[in-house]
Amino acid sequence: MSLIKTDAIQTLAGKPIVNSTGSVLQVKQTAKTDTFSTTSNSFVDVTGLSVSITPSASTSKIMVEFHIGAHTTSIAAEVRYKIVRGSTDIGLGDSGNGTQCTTGATTNATRGEGISMKFLDSPSTTSATTYKIQASVSGGGTLDINKRSSTYSAISTITVTEIAG
Repeated sequence: MSLIKTDAIQTLAGKPIVNSTGSVLQVKQTAKTDTFSTTSNSFVDVTGLSVSITPSASTSKIMVEFHIGAHTTSIAAEVRYKIVRGSTDIGLGDSGNGTQCTTGATTNATRGEGISMKFLDSPSTTSATTYKIQASVSGGGTLDINKRSSTYSAISTITVTEIAG
């Protein structure tokens, strides 16, 4: 039996042929430019804020990043967001301290909020995997994503990056 060991194999241009641990393998992004509104106290899918990726190895990690521009119509509104892989909630805070979520904000009817979050996931699969964002609002009013009445129109994104494990 033959065995070949090396630290790296590169192209003539100096780029790696064999991906090493920590290498970026692929990046996928969805940009939501239209608006979304909800008054739900329960988590609902933010329409159009999902992205699919097919990991090349079951040992790969997936960095999930999202940014949302939002506004509420109530002074006392509390907004919560969570990341969902397929139908599984990921990156949640501890239970027992209110509603579990990935991140949240207390918004104000006089200004908008920009919310960003990163979470490193280990899906342990080579099957196509969809990540999506869900939102809920409590304290009355409406959560508006990507708009504030007729004042501005924003963009929200979800990006997934496969990292070699």
